[in-house]
Amino acid sequence: MKDKRLSVLLLLFTVSAVSMNGQEHAGVEAEISVGATGRVEIPADYAILTLGVHVRDSTPTLAATAMDDRIGMVIDTLKTIGFSPESLPTAHYRVTPIRDRDRARIIAYDANSSVRATVRDFDILPAVIEAALAAGATDASGLQFGASDQRGARDEALRRAIAEARRDAEVIAAAAGGHLGQLVEVSTQSSPIPQARALEFSGAGARGPQITPRNIVVVANVSVRWAFVEN
Repeated sequence: MKDKRLSVLLLLFTVSAVSMNGQEHAGVEAEISVGATGRVEIPADYAILTLGVHVRDSTPTLAATAMDDRIGMVIDTLKTIGFSPESLPTAHYRVTPIRDRDRARIIAYDANSSVRATVRDFDILPAVIEAALAAGATDASGLQFGASDQRGARDEALRRAIAEARRDAEVIAAAAGGHLGQLVEVSTQSSPIPQARALEFSGAGARGPQITPRNIVVVANVSVRWAFVEN
């Protein structure tokens, strides 16, 4: 009799445990999380050109003075082309000692300075570069294109990213035997991809630098979560 009661109690406990376990799983809402990227290209409408001077001399004063004179000539030349002093900010200024192979003593000093010129007329870019080099610039470290207004492109990149995320999520939901429920969460990160280009210059007699503007690529990344509903 006792064994029979024990068997009944064990059966009741097992059924209760299964029921509770089923309730726990039923209470968990399945979700589908998807990440996607939207890209939009827009034409550049300005370029940033960095022009520098490098000088080496026996003392820091001599090196800095020579550098200041040469970068001053570069700035004066750019002014004659039409740049205002405010449009030519200093990008870099540095004077550093140069040591011998054993680093025991200082043998010279390097002085480096550069200015950043924003050019909105791409047709004059080659002339600006050549004029700066002729005035004493020893370095044109790079050319970076940009776009003044990226708001509209960012909005479109976000729309494309959301549409892509939804397409992927719908395919996943259908493959899993269901469909998308309500939207749970959306997060985003947006940033333009800088379009930088190193410049190389030929010697005298060449046609000069050939510059082709590049488009700006605006990128929007999104992470989206939907509830999953079984069919």
